[in-house]
Amino acid sequence: MDGIAKAKAGGTRFGRLAKATPDKVTEIKGMRETMTVPQIMKATGLSKASMAFVDP
Repeated sequence: MDGIAKAKAGGTRFGRLAKATPDKVTEIKGMRETMTVPQIMKATGLSKASMAFVDP
């Protein structure tokens, strides 16, 4: 566990990378004005769970 703590202290991030990048979140929020959630999901390739995280 010392190695993990040291890595985290050094700024290393663990886990899977987010599919919804900050750029994609901005794009999705712009789409939200003219498109439904299922249409945005199809256009961006995000899942329902990812959409809930982006646009609660």
